[in-house]
Amino acid sequence: MSTAQVTTHPTSAVQVTELDLYDNKRQRPVKITLWYPAQASCEDARICLAQHTKLDKAVVFSHGAMGAAKGYSWIGKMFAAQGYVTVGVNHYGESWVYGQEHVNPAAALQFWERPVDISFVLDVLQSNLLPATKATPATPQRIFNRDIAWDQIIAVGHSSGGATVLTMAGSKLAFADAATYCATAAAAADRSCHYLKFQTEANTKGYNPEQNFFDARIKSVIALDPALGHATTAQSLQAMTIPVLVIGSTQNDFLPYARHAGYYAATIPAATSLVFAAGEGHFVYLDRCKHQFQAMGVALCTDRPGIDRTLVHQKAGAAMLKFIQG
Repeated sequence: MSTAQVTTHPTSAVQVTELDLYDNKRQRPVKITLWYPAQASCEDARICLAQHTKLDKAVVFSHGAMGAAKGYSWIGKMFAAQGYVTVGVNHYGESWVYGQEHVNPAAALQFWERPVDISFVLDVLQSNLLPATKATPATPQRIFNRDIAWDQIIAVGHSSGGATVLTMAGSKLAFADAATYCATAAAAADRSCHYLKFQTEANTKGYNPEQNFFDARIKSVIALDPALGHATTAQSLQAMTIPVLVIGSTQNDFLPYARHAGYYAATIPAATSLVFAAGEGHFVYLDRCKHQFQAMGVALCTDRPGIDRTLVHQKAGAAMLKFIQG
């Protein structure tokens, strides 16, 4: 693994830093975005954490399909403002942060790479060392000036990212179930079924249904309108024991609540839920934005009339903070 670039942007008491990691085992780049409470300087590390940083736990975040961690900066800033180091993992092949030439829609269903990305990042952060490269000193440098309990992780994700962190808590996938569901009339409004052709391709390219993505460092999960409910076995969800907060939109414009977020909330024994039922859509959990991009015909930045994305973030944020501090 190696680091090729570090970029830091100050945001009042919270700073944002981007690190480029590389997983030699999989020959796969993994860019991460970190939000954290910062102090002005330190002598022995790349990232200078403030004295009030919470060291007993940290947050990791997984973005939705074809997205990027920085598209959810409201989440990173919110947790960092409360003292939590928050690490957004950008999944190669999906995320635009690697450049549009590296974006491949089929990667959205090469799902098994996502949880492995996160476990790899946790391994690096747990070592607290940036490995030496041609562009860095011969002696590995400490990443943080303070030691964080990287075995006490709050895993947060939206859409495919929500499904990602749930697999790390023990959920199991059965893509054949998704194909069966997507062939029914009940799935007509489910935009995730449009990925089915890529799903079929993914099944022939390295997916091992017996592969276990469980990572014991994940101690709780927050899933924002999680995807892949139609491909997740009830038995695996019923066996989950860690606390889970499911946040979802019942009047969904992308993932029908009953088959995705609602299914997770009803099936996981230790799940609590926050439901938005006033017309909030699937992409209301992204940062406020002004571009015209769409996913399967649904606008990422434009909400239904009467929906205030900032108010949704405030309500969801309060629920998330209560969940992790409770």
